[in-house]
Order: sequence, then C-alpha cells, then structure tokens
Amino acid sequence: KIHMLEEIKNIWPKQEIHTHIMSKKPTKWIRQIISHSDLIFVQWETNENLNKIRKSIISKNKKFGVAITLKTSPKKILPILKKASALLILSIDKPGFSGQNFNYKAFEYIEFFNNLSFRNKFRICVDGGVNKNIVKILNVDDVVSNSSILDSDDPLNEIASLQSVEY
Repeated sequence: KIHMLEEIKNIWPKQEIHTHIMSKKPTKWIRQIISHSDLIFVQWETNENLNKIRKSIISKNKKFGVAITLKTSPKKILPILKKASALLILSIDKPGFSGQNFNYKAFEYIEFFNNLSFRNKFRICVDGGVNKNIVKILNVDDVVSNSSILDSDDPLNEIASLQSVEY
C-alpha cells in the first residue's frame, strides 16, 4: 500500500517519514517509496549488497538506516553502521508479527551501540513490544509502538502518554 506513504507525506509535509523495508530484496521497494520517505531502514539480513543500497538511497538525498534483529551480531554491522544515519533494533522474537512482547535482550544491544565511539553519528530506534512501561527505561532516540497504540481504547491518549513519559 505504497499510496499510503504519499498520503502521510501530504498530511504531515514537515514531518520526517521513516520507512522500514522488511524484505530480502529491498531494491524494488526503494524505487517505489523513496520520493515519500526521508529515512529508509533496510534489513541487515538482505540478499542484496547493502553498501550499494546505501549509496542509492543517499544519492537521492535521503537518509540510510540499517535494521537488525536480536539474532544479528552487533559487531558484524559496525562497518555499515559507521556509514548510516540510524539503527533500528527489532526488539521482539519474530519480526513482522504484531502484538509481541519486548525481548529484554534488546537492552544488551542498546548498551553496546550506545557505548560506541561514533555513537553521536547515528540515531537508535527500537521497534517491538514498546509500551509506556518499556519506553520509560529505554536509552534510545526513537521508538515505534504499534500494538500499544492500536490496541488501546483511546489511541490518541496512548500516543500522548508515550510522548510524555519522563525518563
């Protein structure tokens, strides 16, 4: 439903739009979304050349981000992370399936990445199992919270609650 990105960009023209491509072959999707996205996350576990993908994204004046699962060795991604604007950590056991609980192993990843000497060069985003209780203890720049919001009786209030959590 690529047209939804166009609608989102029209509704919030000044908002930076982040898109996560969960595909082993992201190149075909990048062509379709690049004009409506500001930051594009691509899975580390792709079947395509991640550095080529990065170059194609930044050649269009967009930001490149790398996404990892909790099965990915943090040390393995350091070369591409040094060239990225952002890191997306999928903090659940089965990426792609909504409604899962936060996996506390993600804290080890967050700590590892926060302690890198070049940490000020990229943003960290966590996606998966994030709710009001988890967001309070995350030491990251951005979070994605889908089920917590959509399963709420009052989604707008839930968004406001997540945004106003004191750390």
